[in-house]
Parts: sequence; structure tokens; C-alpha cells
Amino acid sequence: MSEARLKEALTRLGRRARPRPGWQDAVRAAIVTPRTARAARRARVAYAVAAALAGVCLLLGWFLSEKSQSEQAARAELRLKASALADYEREMKVLKTNQSEQDALLEKYRAATTEEERTRIEAEIAEKKRQAQAIQARADTARKKAGGYTTAAGEKRSGGIKVNCDPNDPLCGL
Repeated sequence: MSEARLKEALTRLGRRARPRPGWQDAVRAAIVTPRTARAARRARVAYAVAAALAGVCLLLGWFLSEKSQSEQAARAELRLKASALADYEREMKVLKTNQSEQDALLEKYRAATTEEERTRIEAEIAEKKRQAQAIQARADTARKKAGGYTTAAGEKRSGGIKVNCDPNDPLCGL
């Protein structure tokens, strides 16, 4: 493009100023000439920094993922233990009900007047005892799943310390 045509085009665009002379040569020289050592070093440093940041991001993502998975596993284990503890408490309630039914049958047995009635009540008591054993077995497995021994009130006792002393000793357990 000639200088006159360029000047005319700039005027039409509303610009009065014109580009500095030789600007095309400067652009050509920047494209054609190789980078200097300093520019090459800057580019290598920039690539190294970008790679380091990418590595840090990957490690951080991996760490957060592992942490999340371990927290989920801990929550699932806690839910499982809570469910097992609820099962244990439910089985203990059923066992208490069964025991009260056995006591009622025993009272009926004592009040029975005929031998036939006593044999029928004995069979019922034997059936209640079998049911109680099955309930106790289910309660024991639920307690094992819950991860320890529980008291009748549902409080968890620590199974780590065993005390070998006479239970009648007043200083036992201190």
C-alpha cells in the first residue's frame, strides 16, 4: 500500500495521525528473527511454573478425594454401628417382653389346678424359653456388630481395660 493511499484510508477512518515510518519492517524483523536467550529462558520458566501448578492442583484434588472417601467410609461405619445398636436395643425390649410373658405363664402354672393345664403351660414356657434364646442370639450378634459391649441403659462400656479383682472389694475399679 502506498503512503498516499494509507494516509487517505486513515483520514477516512477519522485518524489524522499516521503510523511511524518503518513499522512494517519492525514487525517483519520480530517475526523472522529467532528469540533471544532471555526470552527462551522466560518461556521455559513459565512452562515449569505452569507444570508445577498443575501438579499441585492434581495432588490437592487427589488429597481431597481421599479425604472425602475416608469420611464417607467413617460415616457409613457409624451408621452401621448405630443401626446395630438400635437392633440390639429392640431385641432387648423383645427379650424383656418375653421374660414378662414367661413370668405370667409361671404364675399361671402355680395357679393351675389340673395336670393337663400344667403340661400345656409347661409347653408354652418351654416355647418362650426357646424364643428367648433365639432373641438373645440375635441381640448378641447385634451387639458385636455395634462394636462393643453395652450396658442395660445402652451406654457403651470400654472393653480395653480388664480388672482382675474381687467384685466384693470396695476398692475394685478405682
